[in-house]
Amino acid sequence: MSSASDVNRRLLTLPWLVRALRDRLRVCPGAVRLEHAFQAPRTTITTHLTPQSIKKMRTTTFLAVLPALAVAQDQVPLADKLKGWFSAATALIPTAVPSIIPAASDATHNAASKAASAVVHPINLTNWKDTLQPGAVSSEWVVFVTGSNKTCFGHCTDVEDAWNKSVAGLATTAYAPSFAVLDCEEQTVLCNAWAAAPPSLYHFTLPAAGSKGVPTRYVQFFGNETTADVTALIKGGIKEKPTYEGVWQPFDGLLAQYGLSVPVGYAVWAMGKMPSWLPMILISFFSRSFMSRRTQRPAAAAPAAAPAAQ
Repeated sequence: MSSASDVNRRLLTLPWLVRALRDRLRVCPGAVRLEHAFQAPRTTITTHLTPQSIKKMRTTTFLAVLPALAVAQDQVPLADKLKGWFSAATALIPTAVPSIIPAASDATHNAASKAASAVVHPINLTNWKDTLQPGAVSSEWVVFVTGSNKTCFGHCTDVEDAWNKSVAGLATTAYAPSFAVLDCEEQTVLCNAWAAAPPSLYHFTLPAAGSKGVPTRYVQFFGNETTADVTALIKGGIKEKPTYEGVWQPFDGLLAQYGLSVPVGYAVWAMGKMPSWLPMILISFFSRSFMSRRTQRPAAAAPAAAPAAQ
């Protein structure tokens, strides 16, 4: 009990000791006077600080902080360390692909392209009607629409390879249709006249001479089709697609009936060649002339109203 009471008494006197220590700290212009809190009030310790001693204290404090700064600098976050280790590991992995694989792939691609070019008819703005011309009996034509970087943005390479392999495999079969290719990179006007976007596939069922109507089917590729996909479409999968009877239909569309498909194709081609700043200038001139006419109309009507008022 006595010990507990002593502890309570000391805890109660603790705030008094703190206030006594705060009140007995005195700072003078030339010295710091510290009065010890546990001795008599009149017992004082006076310490004189000179500029040299203050400088020495600052230097000692700075030297004591240097090890802590070095340790803090070495504490790199774990995520940054992992990134550094991963970069070092990936730098050791060889990125060069053995040359034998591209060589074999290029050889296969060249062989398929050569075999397909023997049976595929290139069409352009001047020969497409003669090439896709009805004969004595009805016939089927499959036209592959392709392009390059400007018109296909690199999405035609894989599909074109699949097309070449499919045509090379189907050219010798009995049910093979006739094949044609339309390169939108070289025949921009014709692609605009058909509103064809590469890579895509057209299927035309040309009737016998004298008959009307050319059933047309259109399939848009997405760039990830394989040889099996293209082969399945050519064999008959494309016939299951609905027929296209829109305005841009190359044979029976509204533009083709009035002979406007090619002029529209040239117009779209010209708009594509037009610089981006030219439409803004034309719109500016048109709006200025339109607004000037509207402002001149009230001014012209004002003199006519003046004699009527007199």
